[in-house]
Amino acid sequence: MKIQKIIGLITMACCSYFGSVHAENSQDLDGIVAASPPYERHHYKKECKNFSEETKRFSDKLNDSNLKTFCEDFNDAQRQQAMQMASQKGMNMTPDQAVEMVAAKKK
Repeated sequence: MKIQKIIGLITMACCSYFGSVHAENSQDLDGIVAASPPYERHHYKKECKNFSEETKRFSDKLNDSNLKTFCEDFNDAQRQQAMQMASQKGMNMTPDQAVEMVAAKKK
């Protein structure tokens, strides 16, 4: 009976220790993931750096040509229009298609 209690205490201590080590390691990984920049493609253009997080997420989906248009040529209203067009459920439009359509209306 005493041996079973001792084994039980040792088992609980080991589980507790490894559980806390795992929790510490996962917090370290969370810090690493959070520290890395979530958006990289738009950083090559100074015009894209001050976008909202939502706009940066949208811009990361664009091909290089449309990214240039979206960042350099569009005003805020045109960016919002392209983002809305791409997010409307009934339109089934990709972000690239939305930027191209807004650019065509601009000309």
